[in-house]
Amino acid sequence: MYEDVGMMYERNRIIKSRWLRVIAKIFYGDMREEFNEIKKNEIMWYSCGPTVYDSAHMGHARSYITFDIIRRILTDYFNYNVTYIMNITDIDDKIITRARQENFFVEYLSKTKNIEQFLNSLSLSLEHYKSKKITDINLENARSKLYNSATLAFDQFDKMDKNTILDPSNVLHHELILKTKSVVVEWLDKELSHSITSDQNSIFFDLPRKYEQEFLQDMHSLNVKDADILTRVSEFISEIVDFIQHIIDNGYGYASNESVYFDTVKFSQNFKYGKLRPEALNRINDILESEGSLSQQNTNEKKAQVDFALWKRSNPGEPSWDSPWGKGRPGWHIECSVMAAAGGSKKLDIHAGGIDLAFPHHENEIAQSEACYLDGWVNYFLHSGHLTIEGCKMSKSLKNFISISDALKTHSFQEIRILFLLHSWMDTLDYGESTMMEATGYWKILQNFFDNVLDCKRKWIGNQKELNPNKAVKWGKEETKLNLEFTSSLDKIHANLLDNFDTKNAMFQLKFIICRFNCYEAYYEKIGKLSFYPLVQKMAQYVYKIINIFGLIRDDDDLSLVQNNNVKITEESTNLKDAIYAFCNFRKFVREHAIKVSEPTIKNTFLSECDLLRDSVLPKYGLKLSDKLNETCVRFIDPEHVKETVKLISISTEQKRNLEKERALKRQIDPSVMFINEKDSSGKPKYIQFNELGIPTFDSNNEPLSKSQLKKLGKIYEAQKKKFNSKIK
Repeated sequence: MYEDVGMMYERNRIIKSRWLRVIAKIFYGDMREEFNEIKKNEIMWYSCGPTVYDSAHMGHARSYITFDIIRRILTDYFNYNVTYIMNITDIDDKIITRARQENFFVEYLSKTKNIEQFLNSLSLSLEHYKSKKITDINLENARSKLYNSATLAFDQFDKMDKNTILDPSNVLHHELILKTKSVVVEWLDKELSHSITSDQNSIFFDLPRKYEQEFLQDMHSLNVKDADILTRVSEFISEIVDFIQHIIDNGYGYASNESVYFDTVKFSQNFKYGKLRPEALNRINDILESEGSLSQQNTNEKKAQVDFALWKRSNPGEPSWDSPWGKGRPGWHIECSVMAAAGGSKKLDIHAGGIDLAFPHHENEIAQSEACYLDGWVNYFLHSGHLTIEGCKMSKSLKNFISISDALKTHSFQEIRILFLLHSWMDTLDYGESTMMEATGYWKILQNFFDNVLDCKRKWIGNQKELNPNKAVKWGKEETKLNLEFTSSLDKIHANLLDNFDTKNAMFQLKFIICRFNCYEAYYEKIGKLSFYPLVQKMAQYVYKIINIFGLIRDDDDLSLVQNNNVKITEESTNLKDAIYAFCNFRKFVREHAIKVSEPTIKNTFLSECDLLRDSVLPKYGLKLSDKLNETCVRFIDPEHVKETVKLISISTEQKRNLEKERALKRQIDPSVMFINEKDSSGKPKYIQFNELGIPTFDSNNEPLSKSQLKKLGKIYEAQKKKFNSKIK
């Protein structure tokens, strides 16, 4: 009885995976549980949106594409009515800090007259930057790179005439200034943050509006559906104040020095605190970090260290709103609890976000919502896995992110979505050349499949004109076998989607369907007969429907446009189509006879001209040919898409050239001196003693290196030695 789960194809057969099962994150750990919505066939879903202080990167795309895919499966495959709410966090410590820094840096450059004045400020900035204590090793490494880059810029400026006017429009000056910016703005913010007055508050709203629009454009480019309800924190201040007051009235919040905190101890007496990640409750650093960099010093205002801010007192230089407790702004966690009710329901079926939000953000959302409503709040939490790059989590603070707009310069939105479809939505995924090559290859398989289907249709229609239209066509063994395999794949894909939205195995089954079609077509091509198009059409329509559900097709595309083009051949242009096919058949005739020519020069000349026509000439006019064993497949394409493809290929080629240049430069480094110029996080030499080969033996503190360190450095030395010697040869 498939009606319960919204079957998309009608067959009265029962399969084992009858009910939709999801990973239930609350109460059940990571166990699969049957999905039961609060109201039949209705799903209330809230997703944590972006904090808009910078460009969105591929780590964000991991979450938003993932949840877009699941949302589409629920609505378009299982036929649920989903109300999808997403917020824009436009009030946050990161936004406040970034807005001030950008404002101060522009003013600073306009007031800095010459290089000497710039160097004086840069010297103080470097000292302040170096003094900041960082416990996270990855963040420390990222900051060290910025510090070293700014130090090198300082050295280059120091060699110039100190009376030279600092000119940001000068190419060299501009490049060096950018290298120092991350260091300088931290010092400027420390010195000037208190100077922001209320009449300058617009800077705190201009920045998030800019990046909000950029984010929404990125989502459109990735074919992510718009939220049904899009909320901004700044538009929910009164609702947030009321929500906090309700928590206080229920006895789970307390005011302290014009701020309001959540009483975790009192709450734990009547509710369970730590439903998602109970083992993480002692991670004090994570709790403090979630309070925001501008509020971490206020821990003495709390009854307990794990208590978190519901309302934060605003200091000079920070935006503020009126409240019963004093001028301030909302805490981070409370924002989502309030905006999640924008759909008119106090309970949610689904709450989604990246895995890094599980603790403490989602944990605290649960607590404060239950403290307000005195009841359960969310049935299912969906947490998407991290996206890493070279093994490290992609993040802005680590400066290792690839923006969505940059990723779309080298890959189509379909390839990026396929990347996520080919992996479990819960797993950590490494973004790199190999994973993107797999996604690109899959997209080409889909394109070629629909090319071949359209060619199959053309030949079938042409053949039917010569036959009695009333004559029945009998299936043979190949059709029966293909249909059984296709039907089996339908059931498997259905079971995959029922089982925690397993797109990875569903994509495998789609590929299997295409593989079986290719074998079927190859068989008939080999014996010189036509395949049965109605069966092929049935398969193609199903594949198209699934990839459409997965978001690989935009709304204005149709089956003949899956190749990413916008060309439509109308009935009025039938004669032109026939002329094109006649021309292509003529080329096929020339090519087949050229292959049989024994004289090499004549043979190669004709074959080269045929290839040139196929690869360079015809694509400019919207035609793409594919030579097969006995046929030439014809596809109508958009010439603009051809230009875009050539552009992407040229970008990829340029990237390979740059990589090769970088490798060539590395090969030129003598291994005996490669470690001498290495610097530590403070800019000092990393090593001070070396053996006869140039391998370090003592660090900058004059401490001998351990055996494991020496072994690691020895391997690096040997690898460089091979590269260097190959360069000499």
